[in-house]
Amino acid sequence: MHALLIEGSIKPGKKNDFMKIWESQILTTLKTQKGYVEEILLLKEDGQQGVGVSLWQTKADADRYYNEVFPKQVAQVSDLMTGTPNMRPFNVEHADTFNITAGKAA
Repeated sequence: MHALLIEGSIKPGKKNDFMKIWESQILTTLKTQKGYVEEILLLKEDGQQGVGVSLWQTKADADRYYNEVFPKQVAQVSDLMTGTPNMRPFNVEHADTFNITAGKAA
């Protein structure tokens, strides 16, 4: 399994706009990609810094997404972000299965 860790900053006051696009377009597109497993989105309390972790069956699947789809997704939210998101690839050495939605974790 492979993971992409994507870090970026959202402009002040744009979190809700970002989340609408993320939920309706970015996540929807992710779910249709070959090899996609899971996505975790983390935002700081102020909503201005975020980290996304996407899990992929293979490195080839993650690379294909990053090279072919990710640039289009960044373009969808570029006016809501400061700078370009930074991506770092990782091999997944261990993971427990979980299903968390906003508000469930405490």
